[in-house]
Amino acid sequence: MTTPDEKELWERLDALGLPEVRKRRAKKVYGARKLSLVDEWIHQKEQRGGLILPDDPVRKAIFDELKTMDREAFKGRISKIKDDGLLGYLRYEFDWDPDPRKSTWQAIEINRLLTKRKNKRLIRPTWVGVFVAIAIGIASLIVAIIGL
Repeated sequence: MTTPDEKELWERLDALGLPEVRKRRAKKVYGARKLSLVDEWIHQKEQRGGLILPDDPVRKAIFDELKTMDREAFKGRISKIKDDGLLGYLRYEFDWDPDPRKSTWQAIEINRLLTKRKNKRLIRPTWVGVFVAIAIGIASLIVAIIGL
């Protein structure tokens, strides 16, 4: 159970943000009475990936739309969102946790989509490298044949 003072402190910490609170904690700005609360606040933010979501009416509207959908409609809708940053924020809105047993199905579906997109981006440079290597090999072979 939190007291009004604790709630007020957490609101001030939320307003400052994780990086600033860490700096102030390192500078020993917080007294012994507040230190355990600050440490708990930091721990909870780090558990959520340190992400403090900024206010964004577009993201809120999409979130409100998505939370009413069934799984198939949800997957179709998120696949149309091209902004991975927005999807990342939405993932945390749906209570993402790296442990799938603690995450909602919506957060897991968003994470699957983001992972799939990331893997696609990683594969492309590999194929470009393979094609360039083959082209260089063929060019070297042609030069060697002509030079004979």
